[in-house]
Amino acid sequence: MRRRRRFAAAAALLAAAVGILGLHPLAGAAPGGAGTPQPVLGAADLDTTLMGAATDGAPGEVWGYRRLPLDVPPPIVNGQPLAFGPLAGGSPDPQLAFVRHTDAAGWQVYETPFDENGQPYRGMLPNRLSPRITPHAGGLLVGRDPRRPSGQQVVVLLRQPGQRFQVLPTPSPSVLLPGEALADGDGSGRLAVSAFEENDRTGAFFAPVGLPVEDAVIHYDGQAFTREQVVRPAGSDASFQVLAIDATSSSNAWMLAKPADGLNRGVVLFERVVREGTPRWVERDLGAPVFAARDTAGAGVSAVAPLGGSADPLTVTAGGVWIDAGLQAGDGADYTATLYFDPASGPGRVSGSWCDAPAAAGGPLCDHPLGARLSTKTGYRSFAWAGDGFGSRIITN
Repeated sequence: MRRRRRFAAAAALLAAAVGILGLHPLAGAAPGGAGTPQPVLGAADLDTTLMGAATDGAPGEVWGYRRLPLDVPPPIVNGQPLAFGPLAGGSPDPQLAFVRHTDAAGWQVYETPFDENGQPYRGMLPNRLSPRITPHAGGLLVGRDPRRPSGQQVVVLLRQPGQRFQVLPTPSPSVLLPGEALADGDGSGRLAVSAFEENDRTGAFFAPVGLPVEDAVIHYDGQAFTREQVVRPAGSDASFQVLAIDATSSSNAWMLAKPADGLNRGVVLFERVVREGTPRWVERDLGAPVFAARDTAGAGVSAVAPLGGSADPLTVTAGGVWIDAGLQAGDGADYTATLYFDPASGPGRVSGSWCDAPAAAGGPLCDHPLGARLSTKTGYRSFAWAGDGFGSRIITN
């Protein structure tokens, strides 16, 4: 039953996407194939933003969000009108609403959020890089609320399974230090977040931004915030930036980072480990030198780095870690690549790679062709599940 629900939710997510790239092996496929573009159009309208699939929820359960037009009355859900937040004077804002798809009911406007005090909340301007849905329909959405004082406009909506999206309190000054924020641009800019299930609750990781050296991760365990240390590489005293963070649990959590520019480190991957009761984020060796340095002239490669901008470059499953990177090959052209890091293969290594870049000797640089370019400007979302071989993955713009 659990496996059928996961495939039903993944299929519903595929059907709702406007354009997707499925990376082999998909369910039942042989490992090692190229990506397959699959343009499709689903039932959610173009004002709906997909958040993800609740793979252990109801069959076909997928979540999204949208802002309702001002002339739309409160929808009826379970026989009762949804509670809308109060209208502000002058220029009223649309109501933020969460939509849900199941095989039984199709797409429905399902709920509206609460504020910190449990009162109906009109919502913020969502950050489109932030949506997350956990297997049992926990969720997270970050955004900017311009009605709040400057410097206090970052809003985090978090959903516990079976409850409603609600604004999280701001972490204490001992957890989120002066000068730091959970997202840049008062909530509308760069951020690195992940949501996962922790003791039947929704947990989350945030990489605080704002300081030149971003060497901490904020952990929300479903009840409280704590601060965790990132063990930076030598030479990163002046600058260090967290690019992405993802997790399936607090014991399977990973991070991409950018050390100081002069280090030429390429793709730098960190894992959350707990030693003597203290969690820390420590670097893992990729086991693939061609992706671990920005200058690997022997392979005709330079300028290797994780994708930035609006990309979604890190996707974690129970079986491994997908990493999206950009590189410049010997022909001088820029390419995108995706890598699969297998933590269980000995000390851990990149066990699969996909790109269309030629190697210096004329042969392929990667194990398999990719057949696509991943956008850092328009951006994309990445979803993956463990399974035979590399498992399965969906990339959607």
